[in-house]
Amino acid sequence: MLKFSQYLTEAYNPQRVISDLERLFVRYGFGDQMIKSDTGPMLPLMDPERHGKSGAKLNKEEEGLLNSIREYGKKNGTVLAAIVSLGYSFYPDENPEYASNNISTMVAADKANPRKLFHITHGANVDNILKNGIEAKQAQEHSDSFSGVRRNVYQLYKAVFAVKKKSDIKQVSRMFTYRDPVIFEIDAKKNTWYTDYLMRPLDSYVTFENIKSENIKQV
Repeated sequence: MLKFSQYLTEAYNPQRVISDLERLFVRYGFGDQMIKSDTGPMLPLMDPERHGKSGAKLNKEEEGLLNSIREYGKKNGTVLAAIVSLGYSFYPDENPEYASNNISTMVAADKANPRKLFHITHGANVDNILKNGIEAKQAQEHSDSFSGVRRNVYQLYKAVFAVKKKSDIKQVSRMFTYRDPVIFEIDAKKNTWYTDYLMRPLDSYVTFENIKSENIKQV
């Protein structure tokens, strides 16, 4: 498995990341139960072999898997998120005892070709961005505070995220807090972008590359 510094010097390959994650599921004994997908492996929401009461905690193997996914994501920075559902049940009223824990992963696998995007940051970053560009960072480092998409979603990527419409910045601001917010327009043709599933239904994109200052302007 490659570290983030190695990913920066090699072309990002989402299938390689997905394969690495699948091996983690196998390592913790979930190879037969794992569901494969184009955006990352997951455990089934309802699994009779792992069912337990609603509100249950992760068992030893599930916790080990989650921790390994988070460690892997921290090292290479190209996994969008790990998502956890505890004691999930399709029928919580009829069968509250028939529930299982779910762990799923999310990888940016769909390449996109936006021409122009918008990125918001706080005022203290402006001078540095105009001089050095926008650096790929963890979600929490792009703003003063980060409330997250959902409580059970572990943000793992180091990236630059942006939206297609300037009007969507208002929605972004509901999850991020900024002092003296400033909006930048990005010439997106100079970088490789992927659809950012975490910000749905917004038309949002993510790149694991730094954005050069000459491809940015304040608006």
